Amino acid sequence: MAHSTHKMTTTSRPFGGRKFRSDGRVLPFPGSTIICHLPQQGDGFEAFDSVLDIYRELPDHAFSKRLAVLPPSSYHMTIIGTATGADRRWPPYVPQQASIEECNFLILERLAALKLECALPIRMTVDLNPQRPQHPISLDLKPLDEQETIKLRHLRKQLADALQLHIPNPDRYTFHLSVAYQMDKMTPEETADYTATMTRWRQEICTRAPVLLFGAPEFCTFKDMFAFRTLFKFQD
Repeated sequence: MAHSTHKMTTTSRPFGGRKFRSDGRVLPFPGSTIICHLPQQGDGFEAFDSVLDIYRELPDHAFSKRLAVLPPSSYHMTIIGTATGADRRWPPYVPQQASIEECNFLILERLAALKLECALPIRMTVDLNPQRPQHPISLDLKPLDEQETIKLRHLRKQLADALQLHIPNPDRYTFHLSVAYQMDKMTPEETADYTATMTRWRQEICTRAPVLLFGAPEFCTFKDMFAFRTLFKFQD
């Protein structure tokens, strides 16, 4: 099926990019990444429940038909991406002809030998005033305080150094949690509802879960955006 010819107002990429079809069906998009899943159990579960309420409410809004909604089990915060199979973006020590499986194995070897220095949990909060254009539906996150900011900067540098990854503009990276991808252009009425609803959702999450607690980073592989399989988790 052909992709939509609409363009998003905030980017030149087509709706859904390379990750979804124009009708919302997920596309193959293999790769690997280092993430922190939003915990469903234990300390901090209120954050997951509050984001889950967005998932529950979405069908009530007309703009939801413009979205490809992600399964709640995929909710996470990306720390640093490691490999993208779609365009064979490998770390420099991985042979260009390597498969994604071979690439991920070489990354895994380096991570298993790394003693990560990072006090846990990682404490984040939902950004009530995001500065970047908001793509439905993504919750921008920011470190709770300067101590967490320094911690995350150091964490990403440790991982980037160990894996020989380049981090462009490290101080400008926006942590986020994705709930859905936009598939089609919204009407003016849908846009107004979406804007007001997102503002309310952010405020409700901050009220119910003023601090989002993330545990140890996990090295995950994925075939598409619906599921992230943990191959290695650093010690909590």
